[in-house]
Amino acid sequence: MLAVDLGLWSAVILLLCIGAEKNITDPEGNCLYHIAAKRGHKQIIEGLMIFSTDDINWQNFKGETALHSSILNDHLSCLDRLLNAPAIDPNIQDNDGNTPLHVLSAMKDSPIRSAMLHRLLSNVKIDQLIMNHDGLTALQIAIIANQQGCAMFYRVVESMIRMKPTLLLSDRCYSMLPLHLAAAYGHVKILEIILKYSSDVSRTTKARRTALHFAVERWDGNAEKDMQRLSCIQLLVSLGVPLNTRDCDGMTALHLVAQAIQGQATISNQTIQIVLQMRKSNMRLEELASAFRPQWPVAVMCFLIAQGADPEIRDRSGYIPFELVTDPTLKSLFEQYVACRPRSCVPMSCTTVRSFDTSGVTMCTFNCNDNVADIVFIPCGHRVVCAACAGSTLLRRCPLCYQQIIVAKNSRILVDCNFINLKL
Repeated sequence: MLAVDLGLWSAVILLLCIGAEKNITDPEGNCLYHIAAKRGHKQIIEGLMIFSTDDINWQNFKGETALHSSILNDHLSCLDRLLNAPAIDPNIQDNDGNTPLHVLSAMKDSPIRSAMLHRLLSNVKIDQLIMNHDGLTALQIAIIANQQGCAMFYRVVESMIRMKPTLLLSDRCYSMLPLHLAAAYGHVKILEIILKYSSDVSRTTKARRTALHFAVERWDGNAEKDMQRLSCIQLLVSLGVPLNTRDCDGMTALHLVAQAIQGQATISNQTIQIVLQMRKSNMRLEELASAFRPQWPVAVMCFLIAQGADPEIRDRSGYIPFELVTDPTLKSLFEQYVACRPRSCVPMSCTTVRSFDTSGVTMCTFNCNDNVADIVFIPCGHRVVCAACAGSTLLRRCPLCYQQIIVAKNSRILVDCNFINLKL
């Protein structure tokens, strides 16, 4: 065991040839395969595959195999050697029901992780439909643990779906399909990938909830995450998600938005008058979000009303959505929106998907809260500061992704990164 731990290839082979005990384990139940995989000794694994083939699927006290150990310790070469073994079973579950693919799907993104995922997905023995003890497939774990802004991660998720389209019909996670999970967590890029392979946005859970119910229900208070959620709502409505579907409690998406409005700051009469003047049946969500920021649920309420959501539907408690709104000013605004919309207004459905444009919504996160963050950092593309604050703030790296700023620009000015000052 010491020779395996130290990676002494010649010593391991010699000891095995003279009959050294092969079925030994450490206090955690790890066999020689586990130790070699944990240390990244690929040659040792090759030797063990010759002298001790029966132990390749050995599980330690946590239920983990050598494949689990290779993944947890980022050893791609060991993973390759193990997957090439004829006797390997890549679908063994640990004590939590997680296969190696589950474990890998939950890990932070890195080039090695992506390479490992491709190795596992290309193995003919991999069963992506296996669920852990929480009822989650590896794809559902990947959606929940979504790596925002990582193109490599999105390609891996798309590969998982393309290789096993039936994953999109797996709803064991609280009866939620991947479609519903992506909407619930506000992962718009993942939602776009899912809808690319399954365009049915009207699918409901056993509780009769659509993806729109999940998209409008939860708001994080984080501007970037809420922008993603608004993008999900725009996408779903653009593709014709039913606006008036009632869940098991009789609630439509409009009821849930009305509940989310509770506790929101009071909106000025000036803002309300501006919004009333710009009302139209083809109103885009980002136009409303820009006017109401950061009271996003108010913007969503107006948007759904303009698209044909029925405010007269009562839930099982007998309430219509407007009765859940306690602010009389907002209630009046919503009623006026209903009164002025065309009678023929129906939920929007079109062949051209309209994406949510965040350019007029993202707010400055520095010295002010009222200005639009119109400065774009190159190369990352993030927007966190307005033009007014850019001149007085020393900033050489993006606060979101920590990439070095080469240049910062907007439609009016071009600011070299040397002139953006960061005051700590």
